[in-house]
Amino acid sequence: MNHNILLITTDQQRYDSLGCTEGNIARTPTIDSLASTGISYTKCFGQNATCTPARSTIITGMHPHTHGAWALGVPLADDTPNVARLLSEHGYNTGLVGKGHFQPTADRNGRFSEGRVAASNPGPLLGFDRAVLCGHGPFGQHYGQWINKNYPEFTGGFVDMVNRQNHPTRAFGGDTFASEVAINPIPRELYHTDWVANSAMDMIAGWPDDQPWFLWLSFPDPHHPWDPPSDERYRVPWKELPLPDFYPGSPAASMKMLESRPPHWLGYWNGTWKTETSRSDWAPHQMTPDQVCEINALVHIKNELIDEACGRVITAINDRNDAGETEVLFTTDHGEFQGEFGLLYKGPFHTSALLHLPMIWRPAPNRAISPAVVSDVVGQIDIAPTICETAGIDVPDWMQGQTLPKTSGTRIDSLALTSYDSPNPGLGMHLRTITTETHICTVYEPSTIGEPTGLERFDDLTWGAMPPSTVSYTGSEGELYNIVDDPSEQINLWSDSGQRKIRDELIGRMRDEAPPKRMPWPLAEAGY
Repeated sequence: MNHNILLITTDQQRYDSLGCTEGNIARTPTIDSLASTGISYTKCFGQNATCTPARSTIITGMHPHTHGAWALGVPLADDTPNVARLLSEHGYNTGLVGKGHFQPTADRNGRFSEGRVAASNPGPLLGFDRAVLCGHGPFGQHYGQWINKNYPEFTGGFVDMVNRQNHPTRAFGGDTFASEVAINPIPRELYHTDWVANSAMDMIAGWPDDQPWFLWLSFPDPHHPWDPPSDERYRVPWKELPLPDFYPGSPAASMKMLESRPPHWLGYWNGTWKTETSRSDWAPHQMTPDQVCEINALVHIKNELIDEACGRVITAINDRNDAGETEVLFTTDHGEFQGEFGLLYKGPFHTSALLHLPMIWRPAPNRAISPAVVSDVVGQIDIAPTICETAGIDVPDWMQGQTLPKTSGTRIDSLALTSYDSPNPGLGMHLRTITTETHICTVYEPSTIGEPTGLERFDDLTWGAMPPSTVSYTGSEGELYNIVDDPSEQINLWSDSGQRKIRDELIGRMRDEAPPKRMPWPLAEAGY
């Protein structure tokens, strides 16, 4: 039987943000129900801590160095094999609603297919029969077209991440004047979370009852900017919210945590080192405890709105009498610091705050698969093979993941691999990480500051020129954490002679398991 498949993703969501994953602030009954009636994975780790590489891994089942979208600003080539196209070839109706970001969003010249679809009408994209696209506000794509046409009076309350310098307050706001926070007067029903849910329900309603379907329901939240509808702020009053347990509590405590790590960690905090995934006019050491509380409260509010939107979509599926034969998968692309270590945003920092992800698989009820909590290490690379299994399709050889296990202890290689490569010649950073059930180990490959990546010739993509990095690595640096004895990753064991054997064993396993880097990289291959 060809089951319907609903893949739900969020953007930049921590593992501990849900009721079913150790969270105790946001109320998420819909997602919690998926976990209690399905399979919840306690050790899911992402293959990249930024959007495009992670999302491309989800759709292809490949590592970033194989599918080729190895960094933000690097496109997933249109002809890359992926699970949406595979399902379409097997008779599925396929759709994407919400955030895509498989290709650069700052594509003013319409170089890439995603940008061309986003600038026109919903249509085919990367194997999906129909893509209805939405970013982080009313700035282009189909949501932007809709709200600017119908409700232009409600577009001014959002933060425009691309044009912060033109904002009257440079995108600092809210009650605490925090980075990329705004008090947004937009009504909830016009906010993009509800718009994504409504668009998804419209798409499902238009599909024939006698054909299977695959829908990727992709919410842009809780990613910054933190500007949910102001009328929803009552849900989690930030002044009543305690600081999160992972927040160090003081600048001195942050510095102590960061000093044992490779120097770009402390450099990011104090502003002496810049990353592509944060803002250049701000540094985390400027963030106050009140700002941490306000940002966290807004994240929790966004997560509650997402949960309620998921509930409406699932109700619509039930009303179609599709509930018994619909598979549901829930995850995110990467995490967020949210104040952990005194930091904000994401970047070349391979730590659980950014890599440890919620992952839930609720098999179709008519399959009678028992609920379970699985502790084997899995990754987002396993989503596409799992979708194939649920659709009754053989997993193709080009997929590098495995079908998600249904019980603990059944995965032979219980590990996850993560990579980071800087798209900007000025930064030149390369991280390689292996995560097992007991350790996270990261190798810093030699920096390539100043060496071309292919992106520097474009003036309309994600990154402008960056000055040469103030931190350079030789290939001897790294990080090693025992996540059983030290779950908050406070003690870097990389240089501990007593841990040399386990460190070398992990590096050896990582080298053995890692796919070769694709050369030449896709910008040259595709002729962009």
